[in-house]
Amino acid sequence: MWQTLNWITRCLVVPLCLLVLAEPASANLLTNGGFESGTDGDADGWTQIATHEGSSTASAIRGERSPYAGDYHAWLRLSPAPDGAATAEFQQLTPTNSIVPGQPYDFEVQFSCPGMGTGVVGQIEVQWLDSDGSDGGGLKGSTGALNLDIGFYHPVGFDNAIAAPGSDSALVIMRVMSPPVDSTSADLRFDNASLVLVPEPTGLAWVGLGILLLSRRQRRLPASR
Repeated sequence: MWQTLNWITRCLVVPLCLLVLAEPASANLLTNGGFESGTDGDADGWTQIATHEGSSTASAIRGERSPYAGDYHAWLRLSPAPDGAATAEFQQLTPTNSIVPGQPYDFEVQFSCPGMGTGVVGQIEVQWLDSDGSDGGGLKGSTGALNLDIGFYHPVGFDNAIAAPGSDSALVIMRVMSPPVDSTSADLRFDNASLVLVPEPTGLAWVGLGILLLSRRQRRLPASR
């Protein structure tokens, strides 16, 4: 009897699992995450910021020197100097009401940097904003800034970052910065950026899990005599 029930359980669980796996993934909330769309050094959908003081230099451009995929990538370059600080950033603000407070989100981007001199810091951050002002406006929370390690293209980001209460949009920031310092230049590249809502387990997933647990429990029960 138990063998027959186990066979029926497998027949039910496998199709249910396939149905769950076949469900479409959450849409990327970022526009032009691969930086393929744009004009020359300007990437569509992104705000590019570069500030520098004294003899330091900084730039934030859409480049094609070494993309992870496709033909283009975000390219942050910075040359520090003792007489001035420097910062370069790519930013994108998602549309109002694209974020649900309290829900988990994954942010990931492919990152590459051969080296950063002393005092130079590369970071990523996601800020949760109230763009429509319905909860007082402004910054509602942040993932905090994650300092980046050097190396060839590898994924960096945040898993299950919870959107702050009162937020309705997200500001994604990729940056490099340096205080006034005598150091070597930095060359940071980003590609394939994505911000997605983490999907909740579906009803089918819970049904499949329940059946699987039931079958395991039945196999552990002593046989009746």
